[in-house]
Amino acid sequence: MSEKLGKAALVPLLLAAASPLARGEEPALPPATPLEAAPGEASQALLVPSEPDAFTVGPYRLLRELGTGGMGTVYLAESSAAPHRRVALKLLREGLFAADIAARFEEERRALTVLEHDHVVRLFDAGQHADGRPWLALEYVDGEPLTAYCDRKSLDVEARLHLFVEVCGAVEHLHRRGFLHRDLKPANLLVTERDGRPVPKLIDLGLVRRLDAREPEDALVGTPAYMAPEQFWLGAEELDARCDVFALGLVLRELLIGARPVRGVPIDLVRQASLLERPLASVELATLGAEATTLARRRASRPGALVRRLRGALDRCVQRAIAGPRAERHASVAALKRELEQGLHRHATRQRTQRLLGLAALAATGGFLAGLLAG
Repeated sequence: MSEKLGKAALVPLLLAAASPLARGEEPALPPATPLEAAPGEASQALLVPSEPDAFTVGPYRLLRELGTGGMGTVYLAESSAAPHRRVALKLLREGLFAADIAARFEEERRALTVLEHDHVVRLFDAGQHADGRPWLALEYVDGEPLTAYCDRKSLDVEARLHLFVEVCGAVEHLHRRGFLHRDLKPANLLVTERDGRPVPKLIDLGLVRRLDAREPEDALVGTPAYMAPEQFWLGAEELDARCDVFALGLVLRELLIGARPVRGVPIDLVRQASLLERPLASVELATLGAEATTLARRRASRPGALVRRLRGALDRCVQRAIAGPRAERHASVAALKRELEQGLHRHATRQRTQRLLGLAALAATGGFLAGLLAG
């Protein structure tokens, strides 16, 4: 912590690199770049795999590439045996037989094996390619990142919070099964639709780590913009569920006001910026001027109404989740989820009460006018 930069020196950095309307996605640190990509971002043409003689992997026929990363490549694939279905097939890249990379791939397989949740991508099959490389056949999620989906659909704050609570449920399930995700961000939280209803899915468990693991890691892993301060400063063996709470808090802030974490700058500056206290979401929104109108419209609201909705309980919840000192954060994702659910319940109750009072006032006014007319 002694390397901490002065706040004044970093504020311009945050303002320049975290514009609410900025676009682009920062990859995770190599060699652990997330492997799945939103299908909408991938080429729709049939792509020849990087290994020309490898059009099949196990019982699966490769159709096209969905994404590639530091550890491997993910293909859209189709099973040649029953049950016939399309999967996202993750294959370790050629030449990456290092013990730590193979161990990380195996850790992902173990985590997926014990996970059973509607909002977590499913593992259908696993095996080894003819050349010995491991592969995973995962549920293919034809969706888009959580924030992009909410903006495209112009979902209001309540709809966004309901989706986010479902995401929290998925991460809570992961923790209960004894694993940390360590790379939570919109690109790893895809939303698809089922019967016209949005369904979020937690994908890419390539950086999972057991909560009780005590083995150190040589490399810094994760996506810097969404990493908790302790992921920069502490060893992997000292991390706990609160690093995932921090990342979820940043995603929540982005959902509410479009403010993306600092990115596109040297990692040392991101490391220092992670220690800074961010302004309240409502306060930041109120300073955006014309930009706030665009952001509010994407949330089916107006700037003033959106600021009022954020002010108070929601502001406090977000600030608690993204607190620099982890002792000040929610102790668990379950605690974050519970606070949001309670807030949603209070808001719904308040809205119902206001509607009933409005109807009662209207009825009373109508009765008074009727009395006047009768008299």
